[in-house]
Amino acid sequence: MADVSIRMSTADAQQCLDEIRVGTLAIKEKLIELYEGRGWEALGYDSWRACIQAELKVGTSQAYRLLDAAYVEKELSPTGEKVKESQARELAKAPEGKRAEMLAKAKESAAAQGRAQPTAKDIREAVDSG
Repeated sequence: MADVSIRMSTADAQQCLDEIRVGTLAIKEKLIELYEGRGWEALGYDSWRACIQAELKVGTSQAYRLLDAAYVEKELSPTGEKVKESQARELAKAPEGKRAEMLAKAKESAAAQGRAQPTAKDIREAVDSG
């Protein structure tokens, strides 16, 4: 997580929200930016959750799933790996630093079953087996 002493300005937070709304940048990256930059505080909200619910009309569970997916993709970014939200949810359960390994393990399992890509279930099984 980012240093909590770093704060977004109101203008930066509003611009971030605007970009999320219109989809000019990847929503996952913008969610991390708003979350880590504590943009919700700059906009007068008591929490990130309250901001997301009021401004984006996204349910709390969905918002946190998207945020988890964003962090997973951020960790996998050196490999350029992109994952579906359902896959990211399962990878988020793996210890940080082990997610690429768990994804590789799930890919091997999928390939052994004649599938090109792993399912969320493949990833869950890889994470569960460690």
